[in-house]
Amino acid sequence: GNLHVVLQRLAEFSEDEVRLRNKVKGAMTYPILMGVVGILGMGFIFTVIIPKIVKIFISSKIELPLATKITVAISNFLLSYWWAVILFAILFFFLLWRYIKTPSGESNWHSLQLKLPLIGKVITMVNVERFCSTLGTLLSSGVPIIASLNIVRNLITNVHIKEAIEKSKLSVQEGSSMSGPLAESGYFPSMVTHMIHLGENTGELESMLGIIAENYHDQVESRLNGLTSILEPVMMIVLGIGVGVIVLSVVVPMMKLGQMGR
Repeated sequence: GNLHVVLQRLAEFSEDEVRLRNKVKGAMTYPILMGVVGILGMGFIFTVIIPKIVKIFISSKIELPLATKITVAISNFLLSYWWAVILFAILFFFLLWRYIKTPSGESNWHSLQLKLPLIGKVITMVNVERFCSTLGTLLSSGVPIIASLNIVRNLITNVHIKEAIEKSKLSVQEGSSMSGPLAESGYFPSMVTHMIHLGENTGELESMLGIIAENYHDQVESRLNGLTSILEPVMMIVLGIGVGVIVLSVVVPMMKLGQMGR
């Protein structure tokens, strides 16, 4: 008899999911774009600019510094085997994709995601927020807790957090608490499991889950904004260092040529 209430909550939940997904995509767009531009720029420098400068060094017969020799070697390799580099990259990503599709590969990949600096914390928070908001919506709508946990488990993207939710469902079926297996998994922060445990003991689980979901929603927004602001200068610094090393490896021999000309 609460269909309109349930539909309203589902609509709000769907809007939040779309907003969060777009936020994550927006946060990752800039680093990916900068990475692609950086790779293309480096490829242009090594295959077009460096070979022209190398001809000057060869004709002058000066002793090249180690950094310049490495730069020239990379340039020669890319000019001779550019097709092998592209083929290797395609083959590598294809095999990686196939490996991730296997159960062991998916498990290792998802475990690595949770351990990544900065990004791993965001992935954990997104899954915890999704767990709490969805479970709270389902329970407040009158869905039994076992059925709710089954639905929530299918909405979670990380297999390790899925396993923790499955264990908590089995614990509830056996008459124990849901918070115990979640705390033992190590993927749910202690504050979250303590509040869930308190909600189970007081009969206010739905409201507790709503409080956690709202809190984590704000934290995810803040983390994503901070991640974007951090990744932008980091990418610029990395690209700047790469270009600076290449420039120095070229400038030093050019300075020697200038001194010889004097």
